[in-house]
Amino acid sequence: EDLRITTDHPDATYIVTGNEDMELGFNTVHIIVTAPNGDIQTYILNVYREKSTVTYLTHLDIFSLDKNEDRVYYSLNPEYNKLKFDGYDVTIPNDITELYVDTDVQATGLANYTFSGYNLTIDQNGHITNLPVGNSFVYITVTAQDGSTDVYKVKLNRLKNTNANASAIEVYYGDTQVSYTPDFDPDILEYQLE
Repeated sequence: EDLRITTDHPDATYIVTGNEDMELGFNTVHIIVTAPNGDIQTYILNVYREKSTVTYLTHLDIFSLDKNEDRVYYSLNPEYNKLKFDGYDVTIPNDITELYVDTDVQATGLANYTFSGYNLTIDQNGHITNLPVGNSFVYITVTAQDGSTDVYKVKLNRLKNTNANASAIEVYYGDTQVSYTPDFDPDILEYQLE
């Protein structure tokens, strides 16, 4: 908290002790004011610090790494809002099987979080491996200092493969392979038998 002190006399000085690194429960803050003639007046503030109840995340990002190890982010729908705990959807391309969840608690040192999932494997660093096709869920449980919890829920939808290309075409007449033109290319859709 911000502590502002004004003295009656402009030449009076003051020092404050006990207002840093307060522990849970009762704390005593001393404000010692010294008058220009050396007289001292001590004020005492009794401060009760409660356990934090904050269970908010500062941010929530889902990303993969490209071949250069650069992050490729996937959009949360709707956008992240620390007061919204569920209903987030993320669409993941089919070729992505490994993801990362990046987040942190708002009350650093006063809360912690853990990851869990449904239909996926996630470690406590937010690393997802072997993401299956279809829907999976990431749960981020935030526990405040007072023991209260909230759970952020994110649905991941890894798309199905859309590749309908053939990888080769071989034509036989009996046991004899028949050639065709042009040479096979999955992007060429029409061929002439020779």
